Amino acid sequence: MSGLGWMVLALALLLGVVMSGEWLLARPKNPRRNAAAERIVLLTMAGGFLGAPFWWRGDPDAFAWMLPPLAGRMLAAAGWAFAIAGLLALLRPGAAQFRLIGVMLATYLGPLSLAIFLLHLDRFDPKLPVTWGFFAIVVPLLAGAVWLIRSHPEPPPELAAPLAARWMAASFAIAAGIWGAALFVWPAGPAPSVWLWPSDALTSRLIASMFLTIAAASWTARGSSPLLVTVMAGVLVYGVGVCLAASANLAAGKPLPQAYMAFWAIGGAGAAAILLSLTRPVRADKPYG
Repeated sequence: MSGLGWMVLALALLLGVVMSGEWLLARPKNPRRNAAAERIVLLTMAGGFLGAPFWWRGDPDAFAWMLPPLAGRMLAAAGWAFAIAGLLALLRPGAAQFRLIGVMLATYLGPLSLAIFLLHLDRFDPKLPVTWGFFAIVVPLLAGAVWLIRSHPEPPPELAAPLAARWMAASFAIAAGIWGAALFVWPAGPAPSVWLWPSDALTSRLIASMFLTIAAASWTARGSSPLLVTVMAGVLVYGVGVCLAASANLAAGKPLPQAYMAFWAIGGAGAAAILLSLTRPVRADKPYG
């Protein structure tokens, strides 16, 4: 199938999933439903879920620029992490959850989009349909992220997180933020174990964006048990995904990115511990915020 054919199929699948989700969400009669916010989260969830298998496989028409195999698999892990976070936000709808997804989207897409327009437009071929598909999805999602944040002021936490969970989330947010900021600002640093793509600044910034996203989400959610469940589920999925992505290097006869595996194994284990600690039932009869 041609690149245009794949793009039409991908957009049709995306539209079908969003419309199906919209139909399911509209079935319960909820007068306080925020349909616009739900559609943005649905688009985020569907995009991550549908794109991840193709990014993992490294299909040449699946992304706007050619990614190294490991980076493609890490992008797939990020897609699945966004999908599970979006799903949990839709299962517990409310202002706080929607704002959290907005923070995640804005952190992931905002700095990356700015870097693309200022530094990396030469990496995009306007003759390829996937280029137009990329911007056709990124621009509305970024605008939707800004709207989610501006229209959903941060409410006080309805169910405070335990102190230990707060400290673990804050510590991990700081560590991920430092790594992500270093990789984003300085994509060709001196340590090969950290700077895996020194000759590909755009790919380095793409991977750094997920570090920054998890840092911002973990910090934002640190005081709220319901929000921490959403974020830590995403961290767990991403941590497992990164470890699997890195392990796949063995099959290709490439060295293991041990620093990434260690960091995200610890992050995934910490996320699992936080999830296990949040055993108090979450009230579902009232939306957060």
